[in-house]
Amino acid sequence: MDDLETVLEVVFQAAEQAEEQDYTEALDEAITVLQDFERAMYLEQRGPNGQAWAPIAFSTASRKGHTSILVDTGRMFESLTTIDGTQDTIWQTGKTWLRFGTSVPYAHWHQTGTRRMPARPHVGVDQTTADRVGTVLGEAVARRMGERIKRG
Repeated sequence: MDDLETVLEVVFQAAEQAEEQDYTEALDEAITVLQDFERAMYLEQRGPNGQAWAPIAFSTASRKGHTSILVDTGRMFESLTTIDGTQDTIWQTGKTWLRFGTSVPYAHWHQTGTRRMPARPHVGVDQTTADRVGTVLGEAVARRMGERIKRG
């Protein structure tokens, strides 16, 4: 490229074309970031805001035989943390969007609580995780723009 004006024109064109690109691969990578965060919440027994989950009732611990919160069979945990997902994992990515969660029927009640059970939010993100997802996506956009700029 011969001059700054040409360079800027190519950069602006690359930026416009970046919006039209397929970012499915980067969005799949972003889901793995979300899975890592889910795993951390379960291991630390806390919600996305860092607040500890309410302890389980003595009767619940007696029935389950342990005091791990939100883990009975492991189905919900596995649906949110297994690398390639399970039959209960909601993992959908499009060119510019993602959807991630669990289809385990009782997940909603744990997230929001009931009259007899406190809410234990287990799906969500904190700012650090949102920043990590943003970095994954930003790097993908930058790569696409770089490829376009190299082509001139």
